[in-house]
Amino acid sequence: MSGRLLHSPARIIRELLIDLSSGSATSDLTDDWGAWVNTLPDSPDEVITVNDTTGLLNGREMIAGEVLTMHGIQIIVRDNDQSEGYVKANEVAVAMDGVLRSSVTIDSSTYLVQAISRKGDTIYVGVDVPRSNLHLYSINATASICKTS
Repeated sequence: MSGRLLHSPARIIRELLIDLSSGSATSDLTDDWGAWVNTLPDSPDEVITVNDTTGLLNGREMIAGEVLTMHGIQIIVRDNDQSEGYVKANEVAVAMDGVLRSSVTIDSSTYLVQAISRKGDTIYVGVDVPRSNLHLYSINATASICKTS
């Protein structure tokens, strides 16, 4: 079930990652592991970005006719240390695996994240060109999200 979302799936999952202590709010560009939405800032080096990607349509409900959607998300983890970057990406992946019926509030809207399903293992993408000292990892997933209030 997806319903009408007033915030993008990436924004909702970003807030969830902050709630899970896997990322921090980006009020200051010097925050370690600041979580961003649909953007990869130039600094700091240690960053988590949640992007909206293609999801999956899972048919329609028989009675209400609502289209069932698994929203696509991609998490990018960037770090100047390849090993530490992998550890952080794996921490985020494990946190996402543990999500089960988690509530997220943004502004005056509340969402229920039923589950996050990873599409595979954490992927080493390579270096952030042109700054070749920054390593990138990707976690691709779908999320079942519905607006509850």
